[in-house]
Amino acid sequence: MPLFIQNIFIYFIEFLSFYFLSLNFKKCRFKVTFSLCISSLLFSSIFSAIDILLHNPILPFFLQCICYILFFQINFHLKIQEAVHTYLFAFILNITLQFVSFIPTQLMHISLTNKNIQLLGISITFFLCMLLYFFVPLHNVYSYTLNTSIFTQSVLTNTSIVYITIILFYRFHTVSTLETTLLIAFIIITAIGMNGELINTNFKFIKKQKELENYTRYLPIVEELIEQVRIRQHKHDNEIQALCALPMTCSTYDELKNALEQHSQTSFQNNVPITLLKLNYKLFAGFLYQKTIESEKKGITLSISIKNFALQTVVPEYELLEMTGILLDNAIEATAEGEIINVSIDSYQSKVCITISNPGPLIDTKLQKLMFQKGYTTKSIHAEQHGLGLYILKQKVSAYQGMILMENSKQFEKQILTFRLII
Repeated sequence: MPLFIQNIFIYFIEFLSFYFLSLNFKKCRFKVTFSLCISSLLFSSIFSAIDILLHNPILPFFLQCICYILFFQINFHLKIQEAVHTYLFAFILNITLQFVSFIPTQLMHISLTNKNIQLLGISITFFLCMLLYFFVPLHNVYSYTLNTSIFTQSVLTNTSIVYITIILFYRFHTVSTLETTLLIAFIIITAIGMNGELINTNFKFIKKQKELENYTRYLPIVEELIEQVRIRQHKHDNEIQALCALPMTCSTYDELKNALEQHSQTSFQNNVPITLLKLNYKLFAGFLYQKTIESEKKGITLSISIKNFALQTVVPEYELLEMTGILLDNAIEATAEGEIINVSIDSYQSKVCITISNPGPLIDTKLQKLMFQKGYTTKSIHAEQHGLGLYILKQKVSAYQGMILMENSKQFEKQILTFRLII
């Protein structure tokens, strides 16, 4: 068979392979049209002629890239970025299938320069593309890579460029040398370094984003606490005057005693949120105040005792909020109206110790282990939406080498459930 005709068949079959892969990506049905047949044959003839006349496979390859991208853009009505993405995705998969199809020839030590072997390999590749089209929904993977985050797209793009570079190098340089191996190793190491830096930058970005979200959410609450301090300063004189007037309004000692106790208790309760401002973690203070308001709306008293206002921990503040929030949300949900939730906050040896106690059922050792497993819940209503909180908490605590303890006790004939977070 003449070389020109062989090249036409090779380019034509390769075009069909790319076409079926792109149909799979876009979830389109195959249709034989006159324009498709003409364009594919014209495409194959032109590149066959260029390949023979120039005796250089690199230039036809780059011209192929441009033509494929334009074809995808026109045929599927894509933006240029989507067309490039489609071509890269199809190229990587197609060239991978080609190497799979050439494995038998490599095992038999048959030269890849033989056009008949190339034609056989490209035909096997086309057959594999057909199987993928009919049996493997590649459009799911394609849609994910197209709609994923910029970070993931960057990592995939860098990896793809390295992969394509290595494939092209071996495709156009069949002789394996030490210089070739060192060059490929350098490219791989560079890509790993670039992706590592991207992952590290993305991790820092996520951390800062969570911190910003917490500032946006809890900073107004901290400002509300500060405003309450200002209000309390204005009310201080009125409270002093009220105390001075108590002996004149109370006729007996017992009446005066009861009035003083009631006034002191009310004053202490009003000052509880204000004492939160002494915490060095201001967002954590705003978070605790929000939970105090939330529990009050449900008729639950959230009693907060702070033993050390200078909290020290390796855990970022936003993570501390998330961990404590899981325990407080569970406690508020499990506590009946009129009951009390006791929260104790302490810090020692560069760790924070948060103890949350609320009325709850007796939980034996076996059940305690189950409660931290993924999907386990004692709630029968919307059970599929529960069973993740304590599991997530356990994962976060383990990541920072902390501890989460659970214990039962009795207070005034009432069963109390206590969680202690040391982090």
